[in-house]
Amino acid sequence: MTDARAWHYGQSDPEELVARLSQDALRRAIAVRDADAVLIGMNDPFVRDVEARLAADLERSGLGATLVGVSMHDVHALPAVHDSYRKLASAMEDAKTAERKAEIGRMERLSAARTFALQKVARAESDGLHEVGDARGIAAAFQSLVAVHAMSPKSIEMSMLIDALERALRPDPEGKRRTVLLLGEDIEPIIRMQSTDEPAPDVFGDILAPRR
Repeated sequence: MTDARAWHYGQSDPEELVARLSQDALRRAIAVRDADAVLIGMNDPFVRDVEARLAADLERSGLGATLVGVSMHDVHALPAVHDSYRKLASAMEDAKTAERKAEIGRMERLSAARTFALQKVARAESDGLHEVGDARGIAAAFQSLVAVHAMSPKSIEMSMLIDALERALRPDPEGKRRTVLLLGEDIEPIIRMQSTDEPAPDVFGDILAPRR
């Protein structure tokens, strides 16, 4: 209240006047809106409009009162259509809830897809680094072998031959041993046999015997 004298002596019933002005502001605000804008969904703009109209009317009336605020406690349609509006409002709220859930689900799927993609990229980069490291290791080992071979060719070649023989003479996946026949100068065949095997035929002497 800004002017107590005007409030008490300016009107015979100031409270009744405030009620009438409030109803008039409410009717004028409703007149420029659809019913759905008032009864369904967000009605804050409607309340703000009523508040502005009533504040202007109180100032023009000279009641000596200032509007503090307007709030809607019970807004509903006529009894004949009240249930229909309630169902409509409930359906709209359900639609908004479903929309929010769908958006949350979309964001979760998008986040999962991004995480999966990042993991794939990181795994590919890691595999690439391992392959590069392995290739560099093999290249370094070969370079070292070349350098040692240059200093002692015979020793390295014999070592490589022995290694090749050792791998060649390993049993196959079924456990059977192999027989390796080496052809070359100054090389004598060595037959690896199990103790239970029959002696091999003497065919290597004729094959490897020097020609006369």
